[in-house]
Amino acid sequence: MPIARRSPLIPLRPSRPFSNVALVEGDPIPGDDDSPKRGFTSPKTRDLTNEQRQEMRSELLEHLRHKDPWRLFRTLSEVSRDAKLIKSLPATTFTEILRLFDPEYLMVPYRDLHQSMSSATARQLGTERLVRQFQRHLDDIKRITRIRRQAGVHLRLADYKLLLNSTRVLGDGVAARGLWTDMWRDGVVPDADCYNYLMEALCWSGEYLPDRRQSLRVIPFNAIKRKAMEQKEQGLSSSRSQLRSEVSRIVTQMANQGLERDERTYTLVMISMGRAGDISGVKSVMKRVWNIDVDGLISGEEDALEPVTRNHIFDPLFPRSHLLFTIAHVFGTNNQIPIALRVMDYVSRQYSIEIPIAAWSQLLEWTFVLSVPRPRARELDSLNTGRLPMEAVEKLWQTMTSKPYEVKPTMRLYNFYLKNLFRRQQWDLYQEQLEDARKLYISSFLNYRQVLSRYKHSQRLRESNANASRNTSELFQDYSTGMSHLQIAHSQLYEEMKLARLVQRRDEAYMKRWVRILLTNRRWRVSSVASALAWERRQLPDIIQKYQAFLPENVGYMTSGGYVSFDSSSEKRSSPKYTHNLKTLAT
Repeated sequence: MPIARRSPLIPLRPSRPFSNVALVEGDPIPGDDDSPKRGFTSPKTRDLTNEQRQEMRSELLEHLRHKDPWRLFRTLSEVSRDAKLIKSLPATTFTEILRLFDPEYLMVPYRDLHQSMSSATARQLGTERLVRQFQRHLDDIKRITRIRRQAGVHLRLADYKLLLNSTRVLGDGVAARGLWTDMWRDGVVPDADCYNYLMEALCWSGEYLPDRRQSLRVIPFNAIKRKAMEQKEQGLSSSRSQLRSEVSRIVTQMANQGLERDERTYTLVMISMGRAGDISGVKSVMKRVWNIDVDGLISGEEDALEPVTRNHIFDPLFPRSHLLFTIAHVFGTNNQIPIALRVMDYVSRQYSIEIPIAAWSQLLEWTFVLSVPRPRARELDSLNTGRLPMEAVEKLWQTMTSKPYEVKPTMRLYNFYLKNLFRRQQWDLYQEQLEDARKLYISSFLNYRQVLSRYKHSQRLRESNANASRNTSELFQDYSTGMSHLQIAHSQLYEEMKLARLVQRRDEAYMKRWVRILLTNRRWRVSSVASALAWERRQLPDIIQKYQAFLPENVGYMTSGGYVSFDSSSEKRSSPKYTHNLKTLAT
């Protein structure tokens, strides 16, 4: 099919089409010359009869009509294996399928939850499997796109925009480049949203994984480590300067096309510069776009600065939470925490913007990283770049939780603060903050129990309605009745319960870790023998009684009279107080 017009931008490096990007490992790409000639007769493929195909089509349309994304996903996985059914779908139906695949609603909560924990905790709770599940949904769409292209049905601008948005949320730069190649081949001219989605997918490609968080810090050690790792991975820039050049070219193409660049566009430019350590470039962008003089703010008086650019609140360049988060992230990853805090506070006051919790989380995380003491043998190592005293975490915590900010900390923020308190041997303050964190855990526990109660109630309603019907098949086929709406609500409640359960289990893992730190009493310094006796005979037993729900299975600690060891699981089962506490929380 001849191309009507060329896209104004070709990616910096050649990329395979979106539908050619590798699918699930071991799954051949349909129609690829290098793949087995079986095509869709691979073990994962099944040939549907006309009756089965019609039934599958009806089921797909029903899920679309009732806007049930979770049940649609399960059906879509089967639909993606039948070429005839895929080719017969109208373009508008395919667009609606993609529109129901809303990444902000479906993916972001799991992605943020997955990113907020360590890789070991993620494996324990199974969040890696959930993130891979969303990647498989994207793979299904790749397969469908390939089949439709082979049939001469090309995607429209609305389709490409929805797909690029999904790659943005997942941080899949490989798929984003593939989509861009397909747009160029189809002669589809991207709009400003497409450009922003592409840049965000490139800037955050692979960065949402827990193991990749610390590698964002701009120091020579991480640069060498990252270069060796990325040379083994397809689609990722082998250097961060290359990412900066690519994003710069994209913005230039936007200007050539006459598209309006907004706050998100320039914050992504700042992030690409920050990845390469180009802080002077970041400051230049802030000066040119918003007249924010970072160097003048740091070196001089605030009153002597030129006024910032006063955009109208509806102006696309009006600063919002994206800019504040970018300031915290870029300066934090470049080991400049004091500058990040000063500039973020200045911008917040000048534009009357509330600092989002995500920006505070960035600041506290990188402050914690820079305050971790390093071995003396590595004092001259690049890991000590921008090193802060351990008390810096305490100062930032007091700043963010007091007026005028009064931030309500999350469990992840408590994790950084409590580990810092332990390193500084702040025993009393550690106990106070642990109690505040326990109250936050109770909130997540109660939320899970409430969602679970609603889910069980919905399940009982479904069973009672099904039993009341003499012809169950007719009941489930009649989507004009209230039963279909009950099924949809039940499906959504199940997903809500699953997410609430994961949050509760993550918070429980945090609590167990912090209580385990309390039990390592030999690492807590005490000032006198009397203090040591008070610790082992009064305080430690009180801790075990108070936090018995979070004790490890085998508890052991040293005292002046010998080593104490017991099985906490039997204590939990036999403790009336523990059972009463659970019942109280459940209500």
